[in-house]
Amino acid sequence: MAERYHYLRSIMPLHQSTVKDYLNCPMMFYLKHVEKLTDEFRSPAMLHGTVLHKIIEIIHKSYWNFDVPNNYRHLMNETEYNGRDSRIPVKWDDRDKQIEEFIQNANEIITNYREKEYNKSCRVLLSEAPFRVKIGGVDYEGTIDQVRRMPNDELILVDFKSGSIRPDLVMVENDIQFSIYQIALAEGEFNINGLWVRPRLSVDKCSIYFLRSHEVYKRNCANGKVGDEKDQNAMIISNRNSRDIEGFKAEIQQIHRAINQQLFYRNNYGCRFCHLKNVCSSMNNLIPGEEINQARNMIDELNKEVA
Repeated sequence: MAERYHYLRSIMPLHQSTVKDYLNCPMMFYLKHVEKLTDEFRSPAMLHGTVLHKIIEIIHKSYWNFDVPNNYRHLMNETEYNGRDSRIPVKWDDRDKQIEEFIQNANEIITNYREKEYNKSCRVLLSEAPFRVKIGGVDYEGTIDQVRRMPNDELILVDFKSGSIRPDLVMVENDIQFSIYQIALAEGEFNINGLWVRPRLSVDKCSIYFLRSHEVYKRNCANGKVGDEKDQNAMIISNRNSRDIEGFKAEIQQIHRAINQQLFYRNNYGCRFCHLKNVCSSMNNLIPGEEINQARNMIDELNKEVA
């Protein structure tokens, strides 16, 4: 491992999001995970998604009738000010107004989530569970949203999504995130109440759970009437299971080799959605290296003064 992946070792452990960053844009990967640059800001919608994850964990673990409207603001404050990325500012337009809208949205989503029989009848085995695992000799860490056992004894690996675009079946069947999670469940360790344990689980199916399916129409339209849920099929389920991960293990080795060889190039098609695009676009090969180093030293000095 030390000889084969000497460079890669310096930036371990990897996460599923780390690998996705490399596949989306190797230069973004370099800026975020090698240069350790942070995003310029955090999106309020992203924080809202994190709060929804927390609420779902709470209702399955301890309190099915959790009062969303009266507790949402506390969870949002915890996420914004005490979370892992709390130093990164949030790009609010009008914080109070947006949080009120988020409270209404969360209550709507969770109310309809709790009404679904497949959510009431399942037994959640793992929820927001941290893991660690070696894949191809490389250390990985991450957190699995949920593993649930259904009444028919099927074991389903679930990943919750709250973005604006509904995922499709192709995304579920090809998402490397599920492959990493499946290997972790079968071969890795999970932190359960402070203890690292090996669950040795083999899932039967994988599912992206699109939480916004539980939103309701606010006006009559071709797709539904006022008050109707936007989509009755919130769970997009694939039959991919643990037997499908062998091909992925060969594929991930290619990604490991590319990172280890420091193949960091730009994918200009992803710039529109990248929070680091301003930093990236300012990198100009025509600027002498000495001047770049001087600029970086000045920035370091300013950061020290601010700190």
